[in-house]
Amino acid sequence: AANLKILAVVSGHNEAVKSVAFVPSEAVENENSVEFVKASQDQNLLYWRCDRDGEGGSKCLVKFKGHTESVDSVAINTVGSHIASASWDKMLKIWSLREPTDLDQEAVDQQQIAKRRSKKSKIDGVCHTRTPLVTLSGHSAAVSCVIWSTDNDQQLYTASLDHSIKLWDLNKSICSNSYRCSKVILSVCHSSSNHLIAAGCADKYIRLYDTRSNDQTSSTILNQSTLCGHGNWVSGVSWSPSNQYQLVSGSYDGLVKLWDLRSPKVALYDLFGHNERVFAVKWSAQGLL
Repeated sequence: AANLKILAVVSGHNEAVKSVAFVPSEAVENENSVEFVKASQDQNLLYWRCDRDGEGGSKCLVKFKGHTESVDSVAINTVGSHIASASWDKMLKIWSLREPTDLDQEAVDQQQIAKRRSKKSKIDGVCHTRTPLVTLSGHSAAVSCVIWSTDNDQQLYTASLDHSIKLWDLNKSICSNSYRCSKVILSVCHSSSNHLIAAGCADKYIRLYDTRSNDQTSSTILNQSTLCGHGNWVSGVSWSPSNQYQLVSGSYDGLVKLWDLRSPKVALYDLFGHNERVFAVKWSAQGLL
């Protein structure tokens, strides 16, 4: 196994950190820096910048305030301009990661822009404070996961403990579609190449949904629309960036499984190594896990 070097240890939250999202490297102004946003049970999100070689230190740039319960999921769009956050307060919130732009000014009136700019000039601890651009409601229980659509930066998917996945249209600030499930959904991922949504659920199954179908229940394009193999909650799912048939999942059973939809009855591989629950999984652009 490779020896990984710790570049920085960042704090700032009063409660457990629940989710982290990295700003795309092409959206980071300084090529020697890495930027990320972390969400916490303390209801806040923090935007950090760290030096890649570990010698330049780290700095909290912005504190995002607005949720009233634990923030369990955060996602950044592909161009690194906006953040989406999902919370136990049942809300989905959209935030500007950069300075207010013309796009933001179309979403809120001039008075709100002026108010947000004045707030940014105040220091809350070590971070500037920023409020949300948009708050979207529609779930009847905690929102467990949020992701940006992989083929449209004006669309988002959320998963919830209310047994549903919702598709949001940011142009209209509405829920444009909803997919039903019989169990609590903990994680969700979307693939533009196969048009499928994979949902990790609390009954140990992974459910598949076809975004092209009018049927809002599990996808019917596969002989088996549920993937079965984990022994506990499926806490993380992620499609391969290079193979439309492959999906990786992580579970509270401590296992990571690699699936191939061409043979969905059993996982292609079981990946061992964790001694406790697996909370999240993610493919890298290089095809690593």
